[in-house]
Amino acid sequence: CALPAALGEGTVTVSATVNGADYADSQAAFTVHSPVFLDSASPTEGSELGGTTVVVKGRGFVRSPSLVCRVGGRTVGATWLSGGALQCTTPPSPPGAASLQVSNNAGIQFSSNHLPFSVYAPPSVLSA
Repeated sequence: CALPAALGEGTVTVSATVNGADYADSQAAFTVHSPVFLDSASPTEGSELGGTTVVVKGRGFVRSPSLVCRVGGRTVGATWLSGGALQCTTPPSPPGAASLQVSNNAGIQFSSNHLPFSVYAPPSVLSA
């Protein structure tokens, strides 16, 4: 179901109906958060092997075990630092341009914007 756009942040009680008039006796609490928006990430590149720690700054981050980052289509857990900052470690990804997004709800909905992230192949050592 869809929530009214003017609902705003906070916890609301929801119940179900099949005909718009008779509602179920049971209800559930549902928490509405403001949308996540990303401002910056540092660094903006990392190895295809993964393991790069990235600090993401923005708005609307929620302290939750469901906080995740998505880099190049691969999702990893994130660590909440504040409502405006989080940290995640990049997963292994193929080299090239990727996008970085954040979700407060385990990847059900991601930030409305994304940040560019470059994935590079690690340098190789050539013998002479």
